[in-house]
Amino acid sequence: MMKKYFIAAIMLYSSYACSQEISGNSGLNNSGNEITAEIKNNGSTLSTEEKKINPEEFLKYLKSDDQKEKIAAIKVMGVSCQKKYLKELEPFLKDKDPLLVAAAIEAYGFSKDQASILLLRPVLKVQNKELRYRVLKSLYNIGGKRAEDLIIELLDDGDEAMRSKAAETLASMKCKASWNRLTRSMCCEGSCGNTKHACD
Repeated sequence: MMKKYFIAAIMLYSSYACSQEISGNSGLNNSGNEITAEIKNNGSTLSTEEKKINPEEFLKYLKSDDQKEKIAAIKVMGVSCQKKYLKELEPFLKDKDPLLVAAAIEAYGFSKDQASILLLRPVLKVQNKELRYRVLKSLYNIGGKRAEDLIIELLDDGDEAMRSKAAETLASMKCKASWNRLTRSMCCEGSCGNTKHACD
């Protein structure tokens, strides 16, 4: 039975784009387009079998020396949607291994836990663009006003690509609260014929 559970967990792991290394200098590559597609397709969809996994049996793998086992266990904690197991994810958001950080970010997206939004906020300040995009995806999956408010803040991000992805995500979420903010941004950038000063 344990073997069956672990195979299911590895499915969770393999569904994540861990095949390519996430490094501080990885740049955007194709990740922006891939993540936008995942956002639109709601990448947090899980099979019935995956949702039946017992997280208690995977706690020990969080300390495994095998990266794949550890990432699978992290995903299981997120799928559980239980506070007890989600608490186990917090240290991984500060891990030195960006792949473990990325797995924890996605796990929070699986959980749809509103409390995790505050934990994800600091990751938006890191230099690694891949990780920042992962946070955006998870915020989409979590949903709700708090997630939308944080994504709206990204419309002022220093990275033009991130601003664009944030706007696309808000549109996908059909976030009414962002409409005025998006319109203002368009005006300030001159696309509606006004100068920046006209928007200040």
